[in-house]
Amino acid sequence: MAENLITDVATHTDVGPRDRQEDRVRTVAIPDGSWVMAVADGLSGHPFGNEAVQAAVDALPARIERTADPTGSMVSEG
Repeated sequence: MAENLITDVATHTDVGPRDRQEDRVRTVAIPDGSWVMAVADGLSGHPFGNEAVQAAVDALPARIERTADPTGSMVSEG
């Protein structure tokens, strides 16, 4: 990893003809200096679809912490 690396992240979304935005994006800086960026596509107006995609991106940091070993490999949860 490069020392003193500066990273900028930007997102843009458009609700379009729908009455609410269901797409979500999350960027997580990992202690080892790497980044995870996730995009959760909405569920096209399904009931509670916006809550489902929000839960998916909100759970991302804990999920990464639970499943990544120090080498960066994903560990099977059995």
